[in-house]
Amino acid sequence: IAFSHAGYSLGSTKNALATGIAAREFQLIRVDNNVQGEVVLAKPVREYQGRLGRFQVLDFSEVRTPGRYVIKAGELATRPFRIADEVWKETIWKVVNFFFCERCGYAVPGSHDVCHRDWQAAHGDKRIIMNGGWHDAGDLSQGLVNTGEATYAMFALAERMKIRGEDPELLAALLAEARWGLDWILKVRFEGGYRIGFAGMNIWTNGILGDADDRVREARNNPTVNYIAAAAEAIAARVLRDSDPELAARSLRLAEDDWRYAIAGQESPETWATPAYAATPMELAAMGVLASAELYRATGKQLYAEKAFELGRIVVASQHTNYVGWQFPLAGFFCTGPDRSNIFHQFHRGNDQAPVVALAALCRLFPEHQDWIRWYSAVALYAEYQKRAASSTEPYGVLPAYVYKDTEYLQVPEGGGLYQATREAFREQVLNGMPLGDGYYLRAFPVWFARRGNYGVLLSQAKGLAAAAQLRSDLAAADLAQKQLQWVVGRNPFAQSTMYGHGYDWAQLYSVSSGDIVGALPVGMQTRGASDAPYWPAQNCYVYKEVWVHPAARWLWL
Repeated sequence: IAFSHAGYSLGSTKNALATGIAAREFQLIRVDNNVQGEVVLAKPVREYQGRLGRFQVLDFSEVRTPGRYVIKAGELATRPFRIADEVWKETIWKVVNFFFCERCGYAVPGSHDVCHRDWQAAHGDKRIIMNGGWHDAGDLSQGLVNTGEATYAMFALAERMKIRGEDPELLAALLAEARWGLDWILKVRFEGGYRIGFAGMNIWTNGILGDADDRVREARNNPTVNYIAAAAEAIAARVLRDSDPELAARSLRLAEDDWRYAIAGQESPETWATPAYAATPMELAAMGVLASAELYRATGKQLYAEKAFELGRIVVASQHTNYVGWQFPLAGFFCTGPDRSNIFHQFHRGNDQAPVVALAALCRLFPEHQDWIRWYSAVALYAEYQKRAASSTEPYGVLPAYVYKDTEYLQVPEGGGLYQATREAFREQVLNGMPLGDGYYLRAFPVWFARRGNYGVLLSQAKGLAAAAQLRSDLAAADLAQKQLQWVVGRNPFAQSTMYGHGYDWAQLYSVSSGDIVGALPVGMQTRGASDAPYWPAQNCYVYKEVWVHPAARWLWL
């Protein structure tokens, strides 16, 4: 029986999934203080036949009494899970623990001493020792993109907890980790907008400058990197204004600097730290909206509002508002830019939340603006797109990856593209998606090649959906966003939690440099070959089972 090992929120839909069980009825048994348990619900097992096959659904949504429960169907039973208001809090503690254990430049008990004291960022003849922040993954890499986004996510969650007066102990741990990330953002920067977007590292160095194991990475002036830095610094300034006014003031000053460099910067191969972090015009505009909105909130200066309005128009114009397909019509997904010539796709790092979070921020900040209805309509259309698309993966309700056109394979160079991409493999994967009609297909998983694993994409989309749900008070969208978390922690075809140390039957993840870490999330489930079905083999190998701060950051933000 596949169920959410973290449990179920009181007001959410609650069901578990099975195939091939003989029982016609199931029981929900409360096991709080009773070894035998108390049967609180007995219902028929519902048969479900859909596009993905035949399933059995064990639905207990009507139960809203907090407690520990098991599901029993004939001789088959689950292990205990909770129904409660705060079923995700334990995962937050564990993910914060993961970040603590991924700290670079810090003596992590049981893992490593202060590290990488000879790792240097360079700009011309200037050098900065760049340890700090968090190691990026199973290796020891580091960079502003992931560290900046994780820092932003932590401060955003901390701000919400602070407003609600929730769990002071967890709030303190979260803020301590957020400040650790902020320290690196403020430290590793050169004048003129030059930062380290990403720097690969796969060895423990000896900390002595001038010998063979030194690593030096050249800083670059990239607008994506500077927008991410500005957003993180601006939200930090707001959250820390009362508790640490000196740090808040410094953070805000550098946020304004980074923003100026971002709006003047050029997104190009010459400024990329890695092609994996290249931003489309839509993404760049959306990240610019968020950074501008955060600076407007922190300063009240109109120039930030005006830039947010300008960039918001690019984001709105990048949405595909006309329906594609006739068998399963869809509209509301985003394209790479306002010309809408290419559908927006990613396959490793996900940034799908960017346009929705940006437009939702504009709606909240400027309710009287003339473009408000355009912003709101775009958010609403995206939410309806995701709800409609997710119906194709019932009964799991997993957000599909993307809509593809059957001619997109022609964009791959004839001799092959990045990460071992070929035209033939691209087209085969597209055609294995669900036909929409008129040459369009919907894939549950991205088209991908050497780098596989979809939690970056899935959790980014879930964050976008949650932002839309919050703006619209859309309970169905909020419930669907929670189902993406449930998928990660057990309500999946493998009935296995994939967060290390949480739930049941979690497997060892690829964390070769720092050891096993409670709260780690992998790059994510992959597919086998050109298929469009989840594949989670037992062997422990990168990339799909490699731990990564990117999905962990998205988890906290969601």
